[in-house]
Amino acid sequence: MAYWTLLFGFIMAIIRRWLGGGFYDCHRIYKNIVYVATLIAMYICAGSFPKTWIQAACFLWTIGWCVRFFNHTHGDYFILDDTKPDEGRSWWIDKVLQLLFGKGNYYNFAGNFVGLMLGYLVPAIFASITMPHHFFWLAGITTPLSYLICEFTLKFTGHTTRYAEYGSGFFMGIIFFINL
Repeated sequence: MAYWTLLFGFIMAIIRRWLGGGFYDCHRIYKNIVYVATLIAMYICAGSFPKTWIQAACFLWTIGWCVRFFNHTHGDYFILDDTKPDEGRSWWIDKVLQLLFGKGNYYNFAGNFVGLMLGYLVPAIFASITMPHHFFWLAGITTPLSYLICEFTLKFTGHTTRYAEYGSGFFMGIIFFINL
């Protein structure tokens, strides 16, 4: 089982980077088809493929929220030390940030980190509700932490986003698989 866990961690790292526009540009729908097929393969390899209609409904719920997990639009939040006003792509995250920091006061490290955390944590929580084990929400924390670590360790290399996407995909794949 450990080999499957690592294999799917590496596969998800590559898929996450691909979804982020890292290589081989094609329409996002094809990327998501590969992503969903990989999630289904994880269910099969873990022996958790649904056998009842209730399990199938939970499976579809989880897959749907996992697709949302890697496809939400995080705008400029991933550039943690950016202080310029962002494009405000996620209205509900902007509303929460305005409540926490005040209007226009979240264009800083803390606001970007919280915005990135919310964008990944909420779909991870919803996905974990119907998973056999319910700690997939940890993936919602590891993604912004991947960006944080890469931001501070690779800041001057220009590869911050690339390695953060690999890291977040790897940890998401591992956490997803061990939750099945």
